[in-house]
Amino acid sequence: MNVRMNWGSICFFMFTVLISELQGAVTKSEVFTTLQDTSFLRLKSSAAADIKSYEELSGALQLLSKLFGDKLKSAEKNLKIVLEKDPDDIEAMFLMGIVLRYNGKLDESENLFKRVISKDDRFFAFDFRNVWLQLGYVYKESKKYELAVDAFKQGAIINLQDTWPLIELSDVFIDMNRPEEASEAFNAGLNDIKDSKAIERLFIDVQDIASKTELAQWENLKSNEEKLQFIRTFWKKRDPNPIDPVNQRLIEHYRRLDFARQSYGRPLKPWYDDRGLIYVRLGKPDRVYFGKPRQDIKENESWLYDNIKTGLYFDFVDVGSGYQLRSLIDAADKSASMEEIIGVFDERATLHPYYQQMAQKIRTQADVQRIRAENDLNNIQTGKGGANLVEAFERFEKSQIGTQFLGNNTYQQDYIGNEVFAQQNQHFVFDFGAPHLPMNVNFASFKGQSKNSRMEFYFIVPFEKLNFIPDKNQLEKYTSNLKLNLKIYDTKYNEITSTEREVTVNSNATELKTHFYLDQIEQELVPGKYVMAVEIRNNEKDRVGIYQFVVSVRDYTADTLTVSDIELAQYVDNTLVKDKFVKPQTTLKVVPNPAAGILKDKPLTVYYEIYNLTVNNEGKSSYQVSYSIKMLDTDQSFLSSIAGIFSSNKDASTSSVTVKEGKSTSEKEYIGFDISELPKGVARLEIKVKDLLSNKETVSGINLTIVEDDKATSISKSNQENQN
Repeated sequence: MNVRMNWGSICFFMFTVLISELQGAVTKSEVFTTLQDTSFLRLKSSAAADIKSYEELSGALQLLSKLFGDKLKSAEKNLKIVLEKDPDDIEAMFLMGIVLRYNGKLDESENLFKRVISKDDRFFAFDFRNVWLQLGYVYKESKKYELAVDAFKQGAIINLQDTWPLIELSDVFIDMNRPEEASEAFNAGLNDIKDSKAIERLFIDVQDIASKTELAQWENLKSNEEKLQFIRTFWKKRDPNPIDPVNQRLIEHYRRLDFARQSYGRPLKPWYDDRGLIYVRLGKPDRVYFGKPRQDIKENESWLYDNIKTGLYFDFVDVGSGYQLRSLIDAADKSASMEEIIGVFDERATLHPYYQQMAQKIRTQADVQRIRAENDLNNIQTGKGGANLVEAFERFEKSQIGTQFLGNNTYQQDYIGNEVFAQQNQHFVFDFGAPHLPMNVNFASFKGQSKNSRMEFYFIVPFEKLNFIPDKNQLEKYTSNLKLNLKIYDTKYNEITSTEREVTVNSNATELKTHFYLDQIEQELVPGKYVMAVEIRNNEKDRVGIYQFVVSVRDYTADTLTVSDIELAQYVDNTLVKDKFVKPQTTLKVVPNPAAGILKDKPLTVYYEIYNLTVNNEGKSSYQVSYSIKMLDTDQSFLSSIAGIFSSNKDASTSSVTVKEGKSTSEKEYIGFDISELPKGVARLEIKVKDLLSNKETVSGINLTIVEDDKATSISKSNQENQN
């Protein structure tokens, strides 16, 4: 090969070498070291890229990659070259530790990560998570859970600006069956996750239990902060008891998710097949049947959920890329005979009547088809005409080959109802550690201080539902302890306020069957929508009641004529005694009635307030109040059926309209109705107020459930409230 170089280039090269040698700046070994470092960096970068490519694969594809691919093998080969030349290359050790973990060599991986930590306990490289988190993954897979906890905690401390390590920590706590710590770690982990792919993974984890509305909401979210808030609210909404530190729904979901991905994995997101989908939504089936091996029948299985819904079953067929929800007819290959298809259903005949009926239906239609085909052939042979020979043989073949005959079948409609059920329903059973304590709750809002509204919550628990203990100091006396915890959240489940109350309920033997505990809690709230959670415990663990409600707090700040919410009451009285049921700045004692139903043979009493009435020069108001009760399941109005009205002025009247005169811009009103002539059912009570000075009108309403049976409502058994 000819090399041409001009004298100018030669002189420049010789001059550069001379100067470098004089300055001692470059030696042969340093040149080699520079080239080697560049080569090593290229090898490590290539290994890191191979590892990331491998991590993008699902569990099933990762297994195939190990068997037939070269991602991990290529990464390991490159890293070995580096470590052979420089065993202390910390980046190579770090990456090799990851490769060894993926290859299942957990002890070797653990040792390498420990060596990295001994050199730099905050080390990370190539955008992989820090060395403590890598070690935590090794411990978790080795089932060394306590060590994994320590490693993930240490990994979280290294970078307090990224809370993802707490999500990993939560997963370990779930494996350790420590639900309270798992819930706490998960919630804290949502504070500030930097990796958008990690946030996306959290959504993939929940998309199969999300509503259509939630799926649409997610698509419109842009920032990490918005997405993390979505995940946080998603789980708070599903927490069966937000007052308790454990989110049982979260814990159970991730247990199911882990099982589904391990047992029913597939290459594509969300990394499980249709069996995993049903398992995530409905939990473990009560019975599983695996189809018998047949030559022309794909692998198949059936799940039955006897305890969720009678007749709830699901059939799955292996279509090659995992099991899909299919009719068992789809398990048949093109060459499958009718008898083979019938056999798939026959073998399940004892599981559910559906399978026996399907076998019989297919057998009957197959017999009809075969008879018609045979008749066609006989007719041709005897010269009686009918179908031509080609058509006759085609029909005869189809009567023998099942899939061709069933190609356009309508059998799937017998099965599709259960698929719809799975799409629309989820099944979770939660254990609160005690039998359920029934309680009725109601609420009403009124004008509060400043720009707030006053929200009143009413609770009632029948004595017969409580566990009473004989009083040691008094004969024929009994006591029971109640602890009530109420928390109010905004719609994103940020806690706004909370109230705790503990009372001792006293009773004698007679009252145990007739009385109830009645209570009321008030809160000043900014108008808007809230979530109210209530936990009530009887003797701590004898009985537990958990309730959640969405409540709308009305805005009373506008300077317009307004009627408050309507409070259903047992009775209203005037008193000078301080009492929890006395309305603020009044002597009116309004004992609430939060019962499930209103008895026909008891008076219907209501309390409400009117705001922003017009007053004349003498400071007096004039207004008209009209009342109407209408059954919601008919068009009939029952104003004429109200036998009597007794109002705050105690004047009985048969009229539904009353004209009144007040002494201020606000009035507090109560009224009682005799509703004995009304039919039972759901009714709507409306109170309309007309300001006779301004000619303005306003209305407020409430739905009532009118009942006849005193067992339908606990409050009817006594007109006394137990106050302690």
